[in-house]
Amino acid sequence: MVTEMVQPQVHIVRADDTYGKFEIEPLEQGYGTTLGNALRRVLLSSIEGAAITAVRIEGVLHEFDTIPGMKEDVLQFLLNLKNVAIRVNTMHPMSVYTLRLNVQGPGRVHAADIQAPAEIEIVNPELYLATLSDVSASINAEILVGIGRGFEPAIKRERERGHVGLIRLNALFNPVRKVNFLVEQTLVGERTDYDRLILEVWTNGALHPAEAVQRAATILRDQFALLTALDTEELPSEIAVSLPEGAELTGIPDRSLEELGLSTRVIRALRSVGITSLHKLLMHSREQLLVIRNFGENALKEVEGKLRELGLELRSEGRRRKAR
Repeated sequence: MVTEMVQPQVHIVRADDTYGKFEIEPLEQGYGTTLGNALRRVLLSSIEGAAITAVRIEGVLHEFDTIPGMKEDVLQFLLNLKNVAIRVNTMHPMSVYTLRLNVQGPGRVHAADIQAPAEIEIVNPELYLATLSDVSASINAEILVGIGRGFEPAIKRERERGHVGLIRLNALFNPVRKVNFLVEQTLVGERTDYDRLILEVWTNGALHPAEAVQRAATILRDQFALLTALDTEELPSEIAVSLPEGAELTGIPDRSLEELGLSTRVIRALRSVGITSLHKLLMHSREQLLVIRNFGENALKEVEGKLRELGLELRSEGRRRKAR
């Protein structure tokens, strides 16, 4: 008796701005790993986000330069700057946003000192960037923010707004920083072989973990929707074969594939498409057999060899009709 598949539920165990723990249960046996793997891969590779892609600093030509009166060298300053978490309220994939950092020493410089347009929000304003040691020290920088997915090396943006004084940065757009999942057994009635999926998600704060999971699930749903939209009426129910009109297999005694002495591997491949006897085999050409899954050149040579022993051969490509 076939029982209906169980309908799982999602429980939010814990969720804040940077960490979320979710439990999905009960799942059919094996589905915990299937869903966990799929969600983890999408969460770490396909969630859209914003990141600093390039910086132009007044008086600085390259990342190995220094700024007078700044404790850190430019390279360390840029590394600190890459940790700025950015949320864009309305994302447009082709957009590049310009932020500015204009500060005068002495004092510590934080992400809160960055001047951003209205649609940009600095999520971690307390982030330390640098220290200016005296009143004459200053930082005047133009910061470019882009939208993307995953990781993008700086070399891919060589022509971004010219290159005089522009320092390009490797950009990690994905706001998801880490994903773990664990599969446990759970009880449903008297059965203990159902799965419980425990999913943990860490983000940089630019995207709530629950929203990240929702976006990942939406991406997977949209991908699988392509398969559910298949038009089965357009799929061939039978293999198109080459058979001249009026041709008959009279005078040739039919026999099973086993009687031909074919190997088990070849018989299994032929049976998978409905070829179960000598007569059905003779209604096919070499080209049609080669499209069968797990049926390659070696299998074809084996079939042709057995047919030659009987003084027979496969059909040649000609007019095509469906085998009944």
